[in-house]
Amino acid sequence: MATEKEQSQVTTADVIFLGGDIITVSDANPTAEALAIKDGKILSVGQCEDVLKWQGNETQIIDLQGKTLMPGLIEPHTHLELSAGIYDWIDISQINNPDYSYESILQTLRDAAATKTPGEWITAFGYDPIINRELRALTADILDTVSSVHPIIVMIQSMHTTFVNHKALEVLGITDAIAQPPDGCFEKDEKGKLTGILRESASQRVVSYLPLKTQRENTEVVYKQIERFVQAGYTTIWDAGLIPAIPKADSIIRELVQAKDSPLRIIASNSQADMIKHRFPGRLAEERGGNNRFRTTGVKFWYDGSPYTGNIFLQEPYVDSELMQKGLGLPANNCGQRLYAKEKFEQLVQKYHDDGWQIAVHTQGDRAIKEVVDTFEKVLAKSPRKDHRHRLEHCILFSEGDLMRAAKLGLTVSFHINHIYYYGEAL
Repeated sequence: MATEKEQSQVTTADVIFLGGDIITVSDANPTAEALAIKDGKILSVGQCEDVLKWQGNETQIIDLQGKTLMPGLIEPHTHLELSAGIYDWIDISQINNPDYSYESILQTLRDAAATKTPGEWITAFGYDPIINRELRALTADILDTVSSVHPIIVMIQSMHTTFVNHKALEVLGITDAIAQPPDGCFEKDEKGKLTGILRESASQRVVSYLPLKTQRENTEVVYKQIERFVQAGYTTIWDAGLIPAIPKADSIIRELVQAKDSPLRIIASNSQADMIKHRFPGRLAEERGGNNRFRTTGVKFWYDGSPYTGNIFLQEPYVDSELMQKGLGLPANNCGQRLYAKEKFEQLVQKYHDDGWQIAVHTQGDRAIKEVVDTFEKVLAKSPRKDHRHRLEHCILFSEGDLMRAAKLGLTVSFHINHIYYYGEAL
């Protein structure tokens, strides 16, 4: 809604809507007859005679003809650039392909290989051993049976694990001697040989190595993803940690959403790794100040992983089962892992909190959640800040005691409810 000062500087509205139900999301005045807009902001909403006072010679009058005008939906956690890139891959998800079996998925990959020249990449997304218990972890040896002359990447539905064949490891220059990243894993067997199973940052690193498309092609896939959000009714999204799945994705997104006719606004958090690398030099303070179309408001941490990768950080181990050991390829008696040393994480949270940023933390396991809440408790006791809006993301195993502590600290808890809808039985 425009402020009183802004209204005093405006002579006429750009657009006035009338002739239908207008939902205001205000308990005091839940519906209205008309709504006026200037420069993308609401000037007036209420009775027609009051709103039409903003009409001028250039004002566009839109008759809703009995239809309903309502606020757009807000997507509170997504990854636009990663989703845009993956939608261009082969869809092997069980959600979209309920008839897929283990053998039919491998045959789909073989069929793709038959259409490509040796050396061309085969990329697939949505492998889901949680829904389809027939599936097993795809090692490099298994994917070599699909093709040994095409590099292959298969990403599971959670996006936290990828499977690659030996050709992909060769092309990417990843050898058995590679050092393990502190926040990920290049899985190796008992002989120290790479298995082709990559988790967390190791998985993201491989995706970022994929061959570059043209700027035009990258722009097209990003625009298509924006259209998907809009078609679902979203007008604002929060990008929960910009991930470099598409080269120069941040600049492509910025250009598209800052266009006058863009149907989408984006609030974004930088990944903590990008804050360190200064991928956004000179822009952080400006964007935090509030660009109406695209702004960066904070930093995103991943403190642990995904329940469906098997690395959320737990007080007690995962149940040993065929799903865990065969489907996800995990060791027995597995409690997952934290992706940061506790002391380092506290230092970073303190730094970004003191700098005035909003902090969001991906945290799933009960032990991870406890340690994250402990950290915020210490930081906020040392540096109190009203309306900090720090967030905890996903929160699948939240104890009642830690939930009460989070509430007292003013932490926003963002639950991922689709876990229950799709994977409740497996959990």
